[in-house]
Formats: sequence, structure tokens, C-alpha cells
Amino acid sequence: MIADRLFDSNRLLGSGIAAPTRCGSVLLLALLVFCSACVSPASQPLHAARAARGAGDLVTAIGHYEKALGLAAGHKAVKQELAATRGELVDGILGEVRSRLGQPPSPADLREALAALDQAERYGRGLPAYTAAVRAYREKLATSEAASEARVASLRAAMKAGRLEAASQELQALRELDPSWPGLGAVESELESFRVEHSSRRAAAALDAGDIPSARAILQRLEGLDHPRVRELRARFDGVELDWIRDQAERLTAQDRYYSAFLEIQESGREDELAALVRQVRMDGADHYLEQARLRLSRDESGRAYLEAMKGLELSPDDSRLFDVHRDARDRQLAAIQTYIAVPTFATPSAHPDLGAQFSDALISHLFRVLPYGVNIVEREKIDLLLREQRAGFAELGDVLNV
Repeated sequence: MIADRLFDSNRLLGSGIAAPTRCGSVLLLALLVFCSACVSPASQPLHAARAARGAGDLVTAIGHYEKALGLAAGHKAVKQELAATRGELVDGILGEVRSRLGQPPSPADLREALAALDQAERYGRGLPAYTAAVRAYREKLATSEAASEARVASLRAAMKAGRLEAASQELQALRELDPSWPGLGAVESELESFRVEHSSRRAAAALDAGDIPSARAILQRLEGLDHPRVRELRARFDGVELDWIRDQAERLTAQDRYYSAFLEIQESGREDELAALVRQVRMDGADHYLEQARLRLSRDESGRAYLEAMKGLELSPDDSRLFDVHRDARDRQLAAIQTYIAVPTFATPSAHPDLGAQFSDALISHLFRVLPYGVNIVEREKIDLLLREQRAGFAELGDVLNV
């Protein structure tokens, strides 16, 4: 009977005629209810989570697990797998963080590690390994930053006492201790301001005392700083320095120290502004040193004459008069330092007539290698010739050869 009804219904449906059969509708509805009861709403995200976890994409897997847990809050399997996946992810993050740390870890290493763990906080929250790592890194960083703060305190104490050098040393120690310390830039600016103020006071005091070299040295250390106080001091220094250089040059030239006056102008770097004075010092100095060099040569003081001529040539390199006296003084100096050694032919046994000459040649070769400049060896042939010509002994021959 039921088979006949199913056949009739199918036939009627195939012919396009509606066949309302109450029994078939009830069976279909029951089947759908049964299937929906058997399939959990969390099945699809759970399947996706497991696939992502199997592929090693733990972050995506955690997202799917959390979605599944939202659809089925009490799903035990989802909770367990989510906890396990979080543990795997956090263990991997902790391992990577540890691999990047130096031994011992620097403050920069610790800050980088904590930044990485902060980004992973949503995954590691509540996990013992994660919590312990964060606590340990924070304690180490706190110890390091306490040491940096102590350096800063010492630096500020040195600045308060007016000890610029000590403060600079403390800053260098701080840079070496923790170059990534967050407050380092502010401390550097603080010390720079102190350096400008401290150096400016010292430069002003030196100018007031007329100590131009000290003021110049201080301002050179401030070179490159565009600070109102430094600009003011430089403007004042430039005016005072020119007058001071003129006074120095007049004082030195009055003492016939033309070369020193020239060096004073040259070292100031302001030769262009003092061009007329430089020309006068060069001209007068060249004449003075020429006269002194000639005087020294007349007294047979070739060494002093050489030095005087050198000073003159520094002031007037193209002066032919100075060149000539410099050459004469040099030649006399070279002649004065020459020393001569005579190595005669050694006597030889009759059985080996060439042995004496060979020994003399070997000795001369050795002396050529080891003797300093100015010590000359008289040729053996010249000694033999003089011995034959003058028929003199070695004592008399030494006077002839000047040895």
C-alpha cells in the first residue's frame, strides 16, 4: 500500500501535478530535524582550525578555535585544542626571543624582547611560561635602568659643581652602558647646554684678562655650534684678536723675532685680514735672517748660519740671496760631519798571497752596510798608491788621508 502511494506520488510529480502526501512531508521534515541535531554549529570553524594548526599557521588556528568556542561555549574539545595551540605558539615566540638575546643580554636586547612579548600578550595571557619570561626580563631591565639613572645623577652633580670634563665622562659611560636608554637624548641636550654656558663663561673671562690664546682654544672646541651666546663671543673675539695679533707682531719684530711673529699670524688663520702686516714681516724678516746667516758663516758657525737661512727662506722662499747662503751653510755642515776610515790590505802568508786582499774587501763590504751617514771608507787602491808614492808608514799616511 505504501509502495503504491510512493509510486503514485512520483508519477503525479513527474507529470507536473501536485501530489500532496502528508506522510512524505512528515518523513522529510523528521529527517531534516534529525540531521540538524546531529551536526554541531562549531563543526566548520573547528575543522578550519585543525587544518590551519596542521599547516603550522597557529595564529590563524587560534582565530578559528575562538570562533568555534563562541558558537559552542561549552565545547570541551575546542577548549582543549585552543589551550594546546596557544601553548605551542607562545613556546615558539619565547624560543625566538631567547635566540635573539645576547649573553649577557643588553638593555636594548631586553627592550626588544619585551616589545615582542607585548605583541603576543593576547596569546600568552595566563600561561606560566609567558608570565615568568615577562617578569624576568622586566626585572633585568629595571636593574639596568637603575644603573643608568645613577649615571645621570652623577652627571648632573658634576654639572652643578662646574666640572665639565667629569660630566662628559659620565655621559660617555652612560652611552656605553645603555645606548638605547630612552632618556639619553634629553641628557645629551642638557649637557650640551651646560657645555655652551660653561665654555662661554670661561671664554669671556679669558677675553677680559687679555688671554687670547686661551679664548681661541675654548672657541675652537665650540666650533660648529650655532648658539646665540657662542655667536656673541665669536664676534667679540674677532675684534679683540686682530688688535692682539698686531701688538704681538710689533713686540716680536722689535726683538728681531720675525719668524715667531709670522707664525703667530699664520696660526690665527687671519692672514688675509692682516695682509699688509704679513708682507712687512716677510720683507724685514728676510733681510734680518740673511744678515744673521752671513754673520754666522763669517764666524765659521755653519750650523747656526744654516738655521738662520732656513728661517729666512720660510719667510721669502724665492730670495736668491738666502738660497745661496743656505747652500753654503749646508755644504760646510756636510763637510764638518764627514769622517774617513782607511782599510789597508792585510798581510798574507806566502802560501796564500790573495788572502789579505780578500779579507780587506770583506771588511770594507761589511762596514759599508753598518756605518752611518758621514762615515766614509777610503778606497784601498788610493791607500796603496799613496804608500808607494810617498814611501810612508801608516802613521804618516793617516795625516795625509785625514783619517
